[in-house]
Parts: sequence; structure tokens; C-alpha cells
Amino acid sequence: MLNKIFKLFIYILNTPVYWISFFIPKNNNIWIFGSWEGLRYSDNSKFLFEYTENNLKSIRCIWLTKSKDVLLRLKKEGFEVYYSYSFKGYIYSAIAGRIIVSSNLHDVNRFVVNKSIKINLWHATNLKKIGFDADKTFSYKNQIPQFSINYLKYLIFPFLKIDYDFVIASSDESAKKMMSAFQLKRKNIIISGLPRTDILKTKNENSFTTIAYFPTFRDNSNFNYFKDFNEKLFDNYFKKKNINFFYKTHFADNNNWDFETKQIKRIKKDDIYEFLTFVDILITDYSSVYFDFCLLNRPIIFSPFDQESYLSNDRELYYNYNDVTPGPKCHNWQEVISEIDLILNGKDKYANKRQVLNQRFNRYQDFKNSKRLASQILSLNNN
Repeated sequence: MLNKIFKLFIYILNTPVYWISFFIPKNNNIWIFGSWEGLRYSDNSKFLFEYTENNLKSIRCIWLTKSKDVLLRLKKEGFEVYYSYSFKGYIYSAIAGRIIVSSNLHDVNRFVVNKSIKINLWHATNLKKIGFDADKTFSYKNQIPQFSINYLKYLIFPFLKIDYDFVIASSDESAKKMMSAFQLKRKNIIISGLPRTDILKTKNENSFTTIAYFPTFRDNSNFNYFKDFNEKLFDNYFKKKNINFFYKTHFADNNNWDFETKQIKRIKKDDIYEFLTFVDILITDYSSVYFDFCLLNRPIIFSPFDQESYLSNDRELYYNYNDVTPGPKCHNWQEVISEIDLILNGKDKYANKRQVLNQRFNRYQDFKNSKRLASQILSLNNN
């Protein structure tokens, strides 16, 4: 209750600021970036931010964050960064011509960006339904009845509206889903490819086999990803096979998975994409990371341990799961180990299917998505 009262107080304070910012001229050479509710430095925003900072000298790139750790880190690295709700956070948000996020406008300072061009880079090629496709109340445009109490809050506090000028996609196939999910027209979808996949151009090699396990987030945060995962037994197996096994569960998961052995390690960094260049075999369930990993055409093992309950209780999918998952489907860790053995013995039966999926969901495979997207955002100045 106290949290709701405090939130209402913040909304009331920011309402006049929102209307004042409406009259402030925008500078198209100032771009504001943020990601993951302002708490992380990662994903598509991060990679486009660094590309733009290093290559487009006419653009002033500013990162906004709510995290002290991110603030100190980026300052140390020489980037321009401010707290989202600091004085400079408000000022630069109010005058910036471009607002670029990877999740939603909570990534930055949403209170003063009403006349800026807002671009959502999103954080996935979507297997799971998102936005309006997952929640019919997602958009303020679709409140039923239109003038309900729920709709009234958008009239009183217009900065609550989820309304983007552009959303990016990796392919024509993905563009269709983005149009539906964000209730946008085709002209508002930029097919550029995802900036975060540019780093996959560098294919690093190891003297050992690197396996990564990246399960997706579940609304049921009590799900046990490691049921029947015998740490001692698997550690011995990995040692025998010269395997380093890494895992990273979704950061929003309430369970604090933090076990490690000599061969089993938890990835602690926010961003996994630099690490992906070292991965030989990917294990995942419903995470969209595998669409990106297909650019490398390396083996993928799918682990839908809870497929029936996930589809019933968590998220619906855009596609039939078996039709868009080019790899073996395992329902427990022992089956996963069996598939690892087959791959290590040279029995990778899904290479052609990965290539087919890659062509369908990744229009561009030149690893120049950041350059392409930055150029397209620049061209918006002339529209």
C-alpha cells in the first residue's frame, strides 16, 4: 500500500514536468540509451550505444541508469552516463531527439520524452508471445471499454502510455510479430538485425568443449532448472570429457542459483553475448538466445523439462515448439548428457535445420546490424 502511495506521489510530481517538456526543442544529435529497467548495461542498447559512440562523432550518446554499479563502471570506461532521475537525467532526456531502449521506457526517464522519437530495440527474436499478443490490456489504445477507470489513468498520467515510434526486428518473419505485439504499422518496424549479434562475428576457440545452459524466465519462479542434476556425478563426467559447463539463469528469477564445482561455473556478468562466441554447445528451453546462436550454426540441445506446464501456465508461443527448434528435445538431464555424447562423437543431425531457421529469422548475417541500424536512425532526421 505504501509503495502505491509513493508511486502515485511521484506520478503527481512529474505530471507538470511532462507537460513542460512538451515545449522544449529536441536535439536530434543527442541520443539517450538504457536497458532492462535501468538496472543493467546489456543487450541491444549496449551494443548500439558503443557502436554509435565509437563511430558517429556527430552524435552525443548518453546512457541513463538507476544502478550505482553501472554508473561507476561506465564513468570509469569514459562514457557519458547519469542517473535516470538526476537533474542531468531529466535535462538531457527532455532535449534528446532519440530515446533508445531494449525493454520499455522504464529503461530511461519516461517522464520527459513525449516529443522524442522513441525506438524499442527489444531483447529477442520472439518465440514466446509478448506485448498485446500476450496481454490484451498491454496497450492503452486497446482498453475496453475505452473510457474505463483503467483508461483514465493514461489521460491523467500520459507518460504511462506504452507507445513507441519504431521497433526493430531481425527479419520479415519477426517484423510481423512486432507489428502485432506493439500494435504498429509495417512502416514503424525497422528490419536491421539485432545489434547484440554483431559480436558473434568473432568465433573464439578453446582447448576444451564449452557448454552453456541458458534457461528462460518463468512466471513460476519456483521452477527447479536443476532437478535430477547430480553435481558430483556431472562434474566427474565433464572432467572426463574435457568439458567446461557454464550456466546463467534469468536475472529476474527469484531463486539464487549459485552452485559451482571445478567444471561447473555460474556466469556472473550481465551480458552473455561476448561469452557466446566461446560456446560450442548451447542448452536452452524457450529462450530466444538460440535464434541468435544459429548464426554460428553450432549444436543446440533443447531442454523443455516442463513444456506442458510452461505452455499452460506461463506463456503461449507464436509457433509450434517442435517446428522452430532445430535440435534434440530432452526432458531430463540424463537425456541431455546422452545428446552431448552424440555431439562429441560427431553426430550432429541438425546442422541443415539450423541453417534453414537462420535464413528465416535472421535476414542479415554480415554482423553489421549496429551500423545498419544507426544509419537508419540517423535517416529519421529527414522524416
